[in-house]
Amino acid sequence: MYHCHCPVSGSLLKQTVSSQECDVTQLLHQGQPIADSRPLEISHLPPHDILRNTFVIIPAFNEEQVIRETVQRVVGLGVQVIVVDDFSTDGTLSKIEDLPITILRHSINLGQGAALQTGIDYALYAKGRFLVTFDADGQHDEHDIPMMINTLINQNLDFVLGSRFLGRAENISTSRFLLLKAAGV
Repeated sequence: MYHCHCPVSGSLLKQTVSSQECDVTQLLHQGQPIADSRPLEISHLPPHDILRNTFVIIPAFNEEQVIRETVQRVVGLGVQVIVVDDFSTDGTLSKIEDLPITILRHSINLGQGAALQTGIDYALYAKGRFLVTFDADGQHDEHDIPMMINTLINQNLDFVLGSRFLGRAENISTSRFLLLKAAGV
């Protein structure tokens, strides 16, 4: 089931979709597609439109302890936030359901890759111009998002990759740091 909070009207949209049909194009608001189909021209977008057309995708699985703070930090940037709950069994959804975000929920646990794909599909359907993936565990710095968008625009790039290990890693246990470092992440 997808639970979608429409950022424009604030209404709650619900759409039941089987696990084999994760097609966000079926989500409609009052019989109309969620976003219009006009192409965006970045050279003509003022800063508030850049933020409005930036979609931050946060995949989440059992992140009850940290999800609200993480999402609130990202919402504070003025971007569109999409949380894809990958069938959490804790209180993850209850912690964020009152926030001005879009919530998509898988009906079974499909893994982080599928959660990211669901969020990306939704953002593209909603005509998002800039897509950012962001961890739900609070280890990413939301202030990096505007810097990444500026890099995309100023250097005319198609994508930018960030790494939490290019500087110093904060809010990460030594064992997790070593595990991720060994994995080459």
